Amino acid sequence: MFGILKDKEIENLLHTQVLGRIGCSSGERMFVVPINYGYDGKCLYAHSKEGMKIDMMRANNNVCFEVDKLEADGSWSSVIVWGVYEEIKNIRSQRAAMKIFTEQMARLIPDPKAMPSHGFVSGAEKTNNPFKSVVFKIRITEKTGRFENK
Repeated sequence: MFGILKDKEIENLLHTQVLGRIGCSSGERMFVVPINYGYDGKCLYAHSKEGMKIDMMRANNNVCFEVDKLEADGSWSSVIVWGVYEEIKNIRSQRAAMKIFTEQMARLIPDPKAMPSHGFVSGAEKTNNPFKSVVFKIRITEKTGRFENK
């Protein structure tokens, strides 16, 4: 049976997953790439090194994001959100965003040894730039979700 996810189910999926796909475009070119993320109920938080994705989102800050979950029986659920890309430049705001990000990651990867650094530079907390990547958020403007139960 196919169906539409209710708001609570959409929120649950966004809060419980850590891997999604961000879609961006610039000019005639489109790009979809997987990213890890954190979610606070209003925005998605992530980070990335400089590159095509960041360049495209700077050129056109309207983006799309998709996250899904597949069950062993073949059932699935999927959420798509649309939003606006915003770089986070203030160090305090970057730290808050990365806290949301790492807390969501830690729920799925509880062993700290297995947890990637996700942009934190060792010893850099004493500098003015503790991150080696661009920290950003997607301010969500619209959400929708679908599912299929087997």
